[in-house]
Amino acid sequence: MLTGRLAEYAAGLRWEGLPADVRQRVQEVLLDALACEAAGHRTEILRRLVDATNRAGDSGASTRAFLAGAAIHVLEFDDAHKTSKTHPAATVIPAAREAAAIAGASGPATLAAIVTGYETMLRIGTAVGAAAHRRDGWHATCTAGAIGAAVAAAHALGGDARQIAESIGHAVAMMAGNFAFYEEGASTKPLQVGNASRVGFFAAVMARQGLRGTRSGLETKDGGFFKLFGGDPNLVLEDLDAFKIREVAFKPYPCCRTVQAGIDAALQLHPRYSGGPVRVRTFAIAIEQNGFYAERSITRAPFSLPYIIAVALQDGRVDLESFTTERVDALGDAERTVSWSLAPELDARYPTDWPAEVIIEGAAPVRVDIASGDPRNPMSAERWEAKLRTCASGDAARLRGEVAAMAAEESLVSG
Repeated sequence: MLTGRLAEYAAGLRWEGLPADVRQRVQEVLLDALACEAAGHRTEILRRLVDATNRAGDSGASTRAFLAGAAIHVLEFDDAHKTSKTHPAATVIPAAREAAAIAGASGPATLAAIVTGYETMLRIGTAVGAAAHRRDGWHATCTAGAIGAAVAAAHALGGDARQIAESIGHAVAMMAGNFAFYEEGASTKPLQVGNASRVGFFAAVMARQGLRGTRSGLETKDGGFFKLFGGDPNLVLEDLDAFKIREVAFKPYPCCRTVQAGIDAALQLHPRYSGGPVRVRTFAIAIEQNGFYAERSITRAPFSLPYIIAVALQDGRVDLESFTTERVDALGDAERTVSWSLAPELDARYPTDWPAEVIIEGAAPVRVDIASGDPRNPMSAERWEAKLRTCASGDAARLRGEVAAMAAEESLVSG
């Protein structure tokens, strides 16, 4: 059965058996996540969320996973994976970290658990079908993410294949997450991502404590994951030696990954832009998901294709300062110069690529197929360091040292 076979695969992953580049990659995704988390905790949304959990008397490891997941995701700066359309760090890493702390797991064991969570989440997210799942209103970072978090946590707890399978079953029973936040600019997105991490962590703890979960949560005909959401479950176990964590992209810009190829194109045009109409040609999901005006809302701006392209052309940069109340308000008129349309030849490349073409008067159109930060178009060392400094401030060197120590000295990063 699918769930059992996936659980056996996950249970068998060990640090010493991972390829060298995968060992390096998991350290990179952890460092990026810790930096994003540090920045996220400085936001007003996280302050209010902490106040809400305190007021509700909600504390402990599951709440720490919830808050950490929300903090990693809140600024839209965390890692991304194209074919699953997910942000794995925000769900997998907090769950693995809290479970490792309970189990007293070593640093390498914790990193291996993170790899199992990534592989599970990205495979399930790819198999369910990024476009169809999104069009049905589901948020794969939360659905596939809860399962990835459960597997990572169960692995960190030392669970065997049976316990991992039952953790998956619990996670499928408790998962949630949709895209209803877009229309009104609600604060829900990072909250539901944090909740997916909490669900996965708690699912693993319940299985570890002997609370039976179904061992066929992915494939059972009555309410199984693929029965509920469709997709091609055969893809989950396809080519298990090709670690999907290698495909994860890091974000150079703190906004929706779907429009970041357009940012790269707009930044190339910035020196020649002096105002006037702007046209963006891109793939269908980018239009369906991001084709709306921010209307001076700082919660809508990081997802608004016209706002993001306008700020790139106007300022020649897209960074955390691009999404302040003052900047979003100032560009309320400029975003109205941006129009967008479907480009069939670009849509045909989705989801392998998320391309965009930007067109302004007086310059040749600029098309970008592979956005910066993708493994095929990685960020420069200078940009990587700048992101760490921006997010982690004075703690960048400390975080880098802690991650390196996890791999080399079997220590844990404190939660």
